[in-house]
Amino acid sequence: MKRNAYTIVEILIAAAIVALGLAAAVTLAHSMLLQQVNTSRVARAGALQAQIATLYRLGYDAANITNILPESFVAAGNPGTNGYLLQFLASSNTATGPTSVEITNCRLIYNSARQTDGSLVFDTNDVVLVRPSIR
Repeated sequence: MKRNAYTIVEILIAAAIVALGLAAAVTLAHSMLLQQVNTSRVARAGALQAQIATLYRLGYDAANITNILPESFVAAGNPGTNGYLLQFLASSNTATGPTSVEITNCRLIYNSARQTDGSLVFDTNDVVLVRPSIR
């Protein structure tokens, strides 16, 4: 007897293997998308902090910097999903030779990811900024 067709068991096994492969591909695509979003948030915060450092070195103070940049800054507390919290800490003058410089710590707090339960993850970037004293 010649057999030309597949049995129902063979078809179900093949369908299960295909479904398992599709589920793995969808899971991988989803995790790659989340990673890309998180990476872009971290890169954007790094670029923003570089812009803040440049404006500080040009002589702007914290209030003017937050007004110049297009991002939304909060004064205190939780910056939210797309906001940033900018703090300048421990400003001091240090004399080095014939000129004096201003040294401050610039802290930027931002949302870098979202956990599986929906809560936000916040990261902090601290950078020490130095500029010649202009005051």
